[in-house]
Amino acid sequence: DRADADDAVRAVIVTGAAVGIGTAYAKAMAREGCNVAVIDLRPEIAALPTELERQGVKAFAMQGDVSDPATVRRFVDAAAARFGGVDILINNAGQCW
Repeated sequence: DRADADDAVRAVIVTGAAVGIGTAYAKAMAREGCNVAVIDLRPEIAALPTELERQGVKAFAMQGDVSDPATVRRFVDAAAARFGGVDILINNAGQCW
């Protein structure tokens, strides 16, 4: 079981990861050796996996709206399939008016 293995590579999802705190979370998790899946409304999210993979981890991105349940399901399913599961969620997406 992944959760019981001390030496297992952890997989993390970071929502709202295209800028600011979300990007910082994603980069920090990659530095710690986690595989990272990121999602954001902004198209800039597509460039982040290249930067994260320089840390020697697997990464992928999806542009999408986490307020849409179907989008979230597709994203989580894709992350779990690529990484063999998901261990950590950093739910950073939000809006300010």
